[in-house]
Amino acid sequence: MMLRDTRKSKDYFNALLPQYLEGIENLHHALDDGSMPLPDEQTFVANDIFELTLMYTIACYSAGEPLQALKPKVAEILKAKKLYFEKAATLPARQQVYREQFEKMSGKSEAGETHYITRYINVLWWLSLAVTTQQPQDHCLEILSCIGNRGEDTLLDRIAIALGDENQILAPNLLYPHLYRPLLSAFDASPSQQIMYVNAFLKDWYSNCWQAAWYNNHNKENAEGGNWDFYFGYWSLEAALVANLLNVDTTSFKDHWHYPADMSL
Repeated sequence: MMLRDTRKSKDYFNALLPQYLEGIENLHHALDDGSMPLPDEQTFVANDIFELTLMYTIACYSAGEPLQALKPKVAEILKAKKLYFEKAATLPARQQVYREQFEKMSGKSEAGETHYITRYINVLWWLSLAVTTQQPQDHCLEILSCIGNRGEDTLLDRIAIALGDENQILAPNLLYPHLYRPLLSAFDASPSQQIMYVNAFLKDWYSNCWQAAWYNNHNKENAEGGNWDFYFGYWSLEAALVANLLNVDTTSFKDHWHYPADMSL
């Protein structure tokens, strides 16, 4: 395999991918061996499995795996999310509020907590991987059902409708306009303007993601703070998602540092 991401070496990714798989396996064991019997513990662990499965899939892309090889890995992300919902459903009524930290797309983040923008970016990345690996439409609709939050963010609503969601609700605003206004603008633009908007989005994408949990993690030691401190690649998968949904000509930005060029359909 030829590396797609060159910020780290082939040896780095060869060591990283088995670590992800080991971590996911250990978390499954933790759910099954009785060491974490409480519903809130099980919910937390299941969410970790979902996040690690997403990161692992993106890391496989960075390491150079063919898109066809990614397809079953992307399918596993949905299985992991379903496991999360299975565990979250066991929370007693007074603890159902605990789910908000894993399901809401915006809100006030306390110091030391993962910023909500991370979860928002995660769902766009997940949808992008599903579209790129040509998962069936019912798979994509099931992802949208898992994501929820319809009517809260215009971009997510436009993407959902483009994917075939019959719910035509459109939120009036963006949750993160500083980052996603150019991508939203592309939906109502001419072909030449769409190219301009995606270019504008990519230009400031990384710097505008400064609140995301993975920001700057190429400079961190892997054991520094947890799952998000493992570098798995800096790819604007959401740019590829919008480009694919709108059939945008990628010629002018396909070589951008953060654009996953071979994800274009």
